[in-house]
Parts: sequence; structure tokens; C-alpha cells
Amino acid sequence: MSESIFSRISRILSASVEDAIDRLEAAGGPAVMREAVREAERAIDQAKAELESITVRRLQAARQQQLLAKRIEDLGGKAAFAVDEVIAQGSEMTLRRVWRWAGHAT
Repeated sequence: MSESIFSRISRILSASVEDAIDRLEAAGGPAVMREAVREAERAIDQAKAELESITVRRLQAARQQQLLAKRIEDLGGKAAFAVDEVIAQGSEMTLRRVWRWAGHAT
């Protein structure tokens, strides 16, 4: 089975470009190496910045978790107080007072 003309030309052009790049890299040896080092340093800097960003987000999430845990604890205390009040008084009027105290409209 014969290859299409497009495939053959594409392979020839690709090989020519690769050879030209190889020759340019060989001719510019030290300069190419310096650029490779700069690219590696940029990649390292980017990785450090990403790590710092992730660390900040992790710390913010931990703080948010602490605040939510405190809020849950506070609401649990209010709920326990409300239940105790209703049980102790045994009246609908007390239930309405607790409901208003918790910030809800009657």
C-alpha cells in the first residue's frame, strides 16, 4: 500500500526542520545550555509559587474549618438551651420566646 503524497512530504519537512534545529543547537552550545538552565529556573520558580498558593489555600481552609466548628458548637448550645427551656416551662409561650430569641420572626 502506497503512502499519500501529503504523508511523504510531511515526513520530509519534519525531518528537515528537526535537522535544522539540531544544527542550531550544536552551533550555539553554551547559549542553548544557558537558555535551558533559565527555562529550568523558571519552572522551579513557578512550582514554588504554586506550592505557596496551595499552602495559603490549605491554611485558609483549616481556619474556615475551625470557625465552622465553633459555630456548630455555639448553635448546639443554643439548641440545647431552647430544648431545656421548653421542657422546663412546658408551655407554648416559652417556645415562642425561645424562637424569637434565636432570631426568628413569629
